[in-house]
Amino acid sequence: MDDVKQARHLLEQERDAVLRGLNDLRRRYRRINKTLMTLDEERQALMVRGRAAGVPIVEMAEAVGTSRRSASNILSQAQEQLQSQEAWELRRTKGRST
Repeated sequence: MDDVKQARHLLEQERDAVLRGLNDLRRRYRRINKTLMTLDEERQALMVRGRAAGVPIVEMAEAVGTSRRSASNILSQAQEQLQSQEAWELRRTKGRST
């Protein structure tokens, strides 16, 4: 019977260790994701500035290490976000005037 108890105890310890490891991994993923989101926003802002300065998409894509298509998609997303923000501001401003 001692062997069975010992085996159960070892399994319980392993279970706890695995769950602690997974929880730690989740926290690390969250921290990395926050960093990635910040970097994505910075990349997008720089590419919008580049577009305004006349830098060709091909050059920006090469500089950031992505494809021309991905760079174009990043700029399209930036444009969509800007239009969405402008529409929200317009609705908010319009709501104040009534």
